[in-house]
Amino acid sequence: MIGRRLLIWAAATLVAAAGLAPVAAADPPRPPAGTPGFSIEQMVAARSIGQAVLAPDRKSIVYTHVGRYWGHPLFPAYGEDSNLFLKRIDSGDTIRLTSGSDATSYPTFSPDGRFISYERQGDIWTVEVANGHTKRLTTNAAADRSAVWSPDGREIAFVSTRWGRPSLYVMPADGERSGLRQVTQPGFTPIYPAWSADGRHLMFTAARDSHFYSRGLYRVPVAGGGEPERITPADDAKNAWPSVSPDGKRVAYISDRSGYLNIWTMNPDGSGQQQVTRAAEDQDYPDNDYIQTMGLRWSPDGKRILYFTNQQGNLRLRTVDVATGRTAIVENRDGSHHPVGWVDDRTVAYVYESYRDIPELYVKPLNGTAKRLTSSTYAVFGADKFDRLESVTWKSDDGVEVHGYLRRPTWAKAGDKLPALVLSHTYNVGQFYNQWSPIFSYLVQSGYTILTVNHRGSNGYGTKFRDLPKGDWGFAQLKDIESAAGYLRERGDVDADRVGMLGYSMGGYMTQLALTARPDLFRMGVAVFGLGEIVGDPQNSSPNYIWHLGGSETEQLARYRNASPVTHVPKLKAPIMIVHSYGDPIEPVTKIHNFTQAMDAHGKRYEVKLYENEAHGLRLLDHQVDSYHRIMAFIDRYLRP
Repeated sequence: MIGRRLLIWAAATLVAAAGLAPVAAADPPRPPAGTPGFSIEQMVAARSIGQAVLAPDRKSIVYTHVGRYWGHPLFPAYGEDSNLFLKRIDSGDTIRLTSGSDATSYPTFSPDGRFISYERQGDIWTVEVANGHTKRLTTNAAADRSAVWSPDGREIAFVSTRWGRPSLYVMPADGERSGLRQVTQPGFTPIYPAWSADGRHLMFTAARDSHFYSRGLYRVPVAGGGEPERITPADDAKNAWPSVSPDGKRVAYISDRSGYLNIWTMNPDGSGQQQVTRAAEDQDYPDNDYIQTMGLRWSPDGKRILYFTNQQGNLRLRTVDVATGRTAIVENRDGSHHPVGWVDDRTVAYVYESYRDIPELYVKPLNGTAKRLTSSTYAVFGADKFDRLESVTWKSDDGVEVHGYLRRPTWAKAGDKLPALVLSHTYNVGQFYNQWSPIFSYLVQSGYTILTVNHRGSNGYGTKFRDLPKGDWGFAQLKDIESAAGYLRERGDVDADRVGMLGYSMGGYMTQLALTARPDLFRMGVAVFGLGEIVGDPQNSSPNYIWHLGGSETEQLARYRNASPVTHVPKLKAPIMIVHSYGDPIEPVTKIHNFTQAMDAHGKRYEVKLYENEAHGLRLLDHQVDSYHRIMAFIDRYLRP
């Protein structure tokens, strides 16, 4: 599907039809200094540590592999590497526990360590650690996930979308055919379930308040039939990740009622609320649960909690003494640390990654030297192959301070004026972290400066900053995108006439809005799984838009239309590329057709690539490779001098 003024590249089309990526020869020639040290194919094929959980005996760790597409976490089809692997901490031995090519995720140990539950094909399975015997516990067409074992190991609770909206269910440990009961009724959308120590209640997180980001912690009798009871204050705060202490007497959780995500504790019935950490930083993620190396980890003696704190996208590993609130640094180097658990009261396990370090498992005595347990490192990803990353801040025209990462090629010399790209992140409250995502380094080392923008609305900077887009969603964030473009153009090492934009998901929406509503801002743009319009479903308006725009589509139609990039297509000047899928449940392909039809009607330049057998993102490796090549060729065409 090609815009009227855009030529079709015959060679690239023929190669793609043959199931291969478009050949580099079709791209504009690059100088030797602009050649990345690794290829797109090598980057996509690389496996890295994803979710990781510590065994109950604390002698081994089970982990999965995970991938990223434009920095967004996905579970790619990695063949036999799409399985559960067990790493012995003392010996370093690795055992593959499952087989098959379907993505395997969210492992959880039974209390006695004999079994591991996990998710595959939308159902819950178990594998017996000693012999690798697997069993499918659920067989429903709906998605079953978030399995957690009862303290005695006899039952498993999980969240399922069967029969309507998500609800909490409990089944015997040998599967739903032996019995299944629904614990919560419609009206609750439970996430992050956890058992009480006595096995009589289940705790979970749910959104029940008027504030869009508010979440409460609830508990409900496991026997079923009871009404969930709220155990955190009804103060519009975001509360999540309940974690029961080893003696069962306290529950730790994350709450932003102080203005930042801090650690709190309470009694199992919600009494005795106490704030443990008091940092003007977020402790833990607010949302992304694609890795299970998150949440709070109690020490075996119940005296301390292992966690991380977010310092402008660097996730530092720390412990806190629950009684005194005194914190201590475990690992403080730049990058992202994800807590796995305590090997003993003086030793912890974690995953570490950075923009040039692939995720790996580590163990470390609190006052000793870290030991790496896994070795998924690839020779091609040497540190010298990556770009230079600098944490920067600037101010938008209205005085709001914005943070991001400025990235330049290592080979760039003083006086080199490079073309540049502004990048916008996924999710409303997403953030660019110092994490493994080599596509960004590939882009930079190809000859571009990029500025990743954590615009207002992003997490990691407190609730006040997060809530700034309320009342002006889309255009509030656009102020920071405009200021980012201005920041780049004022630099002496950027070609001010060759600045473009790229974004995925929420970032794709921001790219489409920036190019249509601010037509002179960028020379080109690439919107990957973006949102071209937010109108068209007045009876089921998104809670996101209702809160941010002050009402439903019926009540605020003018605001909804103004916040839809398709409305501003007549003003579009720069060429735009759209990457999407036929099966995207968030932005239906019909909306993409509406956007391209509007561009056709006004004679705009564009290219669209739609992929089959995908949802909101590309998990098939050949699709990732193909899209990366197409996007690089499009960027080169319009930004390379």
